Amino acid sequence: MVYRLIYFLAEVSINYPQSLEPIGSNRLKYPAPPITLAEDIVDRLFDAVAANPGYALGIDLEAQTVTTPSGETFAFDFSAGLKERLLNGLDDIGVTLQYAEDIRGYEARRRNEAPWLFV
Repeated sequence: MVYRLIYFLAEVSINYPQSLEPIGSNRLKYPAPPITLAEDIVDRLFDAVAANPGYALGIDLEAQTVTTPSGETFAFDFSAGLKERLLNGLDDIGVTLQYAEDIRGYEARRRNEAPWLFV
């Protein structure tokens, strides 16, 4: 069912808000949000797309909801880690850089404990 929904979202077309623009390469990594809805809901959405050219869904990642043009809203579960990355525009390097001070502290400590490693 997840694959069908991802295909569906890709077909409907997802317009990322400008706040997600810093993500850059994550668009390639996550071309469609990996969300899951019940099979009957996905079937209804497929039918609505087939019957209505230009049908568009609103996806609110922060609230974890999908909203139809008529205002019907469906909640979905989403990986907390991926959600944080997407909402904050973090790629793998950005996540690592959140720990930059800890990394510098470790490197300074190691330089004192084992100076021969830094020759």
